[in-house]
Amino acid sequence: MAGGLFVACNGGNEQNGKELPAARLPRSRSDVAIFMDIGATQNQISHLRGTLRHAKSVRRFAFVSPEDGLAEIRRQAPDDSTFRDTDPSELPPAFHVVLRDRTATAEFKADFESRAGVDEVVETPPSQRVDPERARRCTGPAPRVEVYMKIDATADEINAVEAALARDSTITQVRRVSQQEALLQFRCLFADQPDLRDSVSADALPASFRLELAPGVDAAALENRYSTIAGVDEVISNATTLAH
Repeated sequence: MAGGLFVACNGGNEQNGKELPAARLPRSRSDVAIFMDIGATQNQISHLRGTLRHAKSVRRFAFVSPEDGLAEIRRQAPDDSTFRDTDPSELPPAFHVVLRDRTATAEFKADFESRAGVDEVVETPPSQRVDPERARRCTGPAPRVEVYMKIDATADEINAVEAALARDSTITQVRRVSQQEALLQFRCLFADQPDLRDSVSADALPASFRLELAPGVDAAALENRYSTIAGVDEVISNATTLAH
């Protein structure tokens, strides 16, 4: 049975669709972890990745290789000799997953544990999740909507989205979060995990916009308005991803 210590810290490149670089989705910000069988084939990993990309129950996910998992275990427990001589081939690949509806965890677990190459699906314990109070302290109260830009979005694309948001009469407040501010928030969130905190640079995080809406405005209405604008990665409202 797979252990529960995986926290990804590999910057990587932004993936298409719902898949994020592991640095943007450590275990402490996921709802469940899918642990593959040790020695799972590349076809099995690729098939599961494709399934996660198209699953309506999945908000977003990140892949953690055995190499990254082992490196993080060693950083978390440098004095534990258990993993000192462990080879990555002895550990499973894993996926960290954020669900659209956390109350559907049992159904998700039953579904994915039956898939080829999967060993088990483990819910992230509350004790390992980012403390909500810390999140509020580090990033402020959660806005009605967040618009995340692609990591490689140009300055012109970011400015164009900001201008469009400012003109939108259904939006009452727009606050831009630069990549540098996103890095400060990340370091605040993981202040007690120095290896993870120091593994990410500003250019591995996206610029974003935090939005407040006029009374009665349906946040879902923003999907068609902003999902096709150049440079936009995803639009998030509460616990639901509207566009990606």
